Amino acid sequence: MAEKPALHLEELNLKYEDGKPAKHAYRARIAGGWLVLIYPPGKGLSGVTFYPDPDHTWDGGTEEGRES
Repeated sequence: MAEKPALHLEELNLKYEDGKPAKHAYRARIAGGWLVLIYPPGKGLSGVTFYPDPDHTWDGGTEEGRES
């Protein structure tokens, strides 16, 4: 079986709507963009999504989604 590449998770600087930081929010660089994971322990809410960004220019935290 072929060896699978490792996901290198980076912590994100995100905030929920009420302005509280989104602890346990991470991204991993994958082909064509980013895999984004949010897992707040004890809250019962979590999510995984794909953020398309072929050039990987998203800085992981700005409100606009990309550095200016």
